[in-house]
Amino acid sequence: MSKVEQSTKLDLERIVFIGRTFEEYFDMLSLSIEELQGKKILDCPAGACSFTAVGNKSGLDVTACDIGYYHSGEDLKNKGLHDIEHAMEHMQKAKNNYK
Repeated sequence: MSKVEQSTKLDLERIVFIGRTFEEYFDMLSLSIEELQGKKILDCPAGACSFTAVGNKSGLDVTACDIGYYHSGEDLKNKGLHDIEHAMEHMQKAKNNYK
């Protein structure tokens, strides 16, 4: 690996690899299938979201990219599970702040 590659290598510990559902994106951004049909859509950063997969199955032209995809699927799966566990621990600590 060259010095440039070593200095720019993504440190997976510095990102949180989580995702949202296709429906969550549509709700958050007030989107509709009709307004996206016939357009090229870039899902970036796509993370572990289902937007690209579900969008393509729905007839949309969606491409996903994310710097996290540099890592293997197994590494990303393990990172995602670790991130969920970490988030749940912190949510448990903060639960008294919410009704």
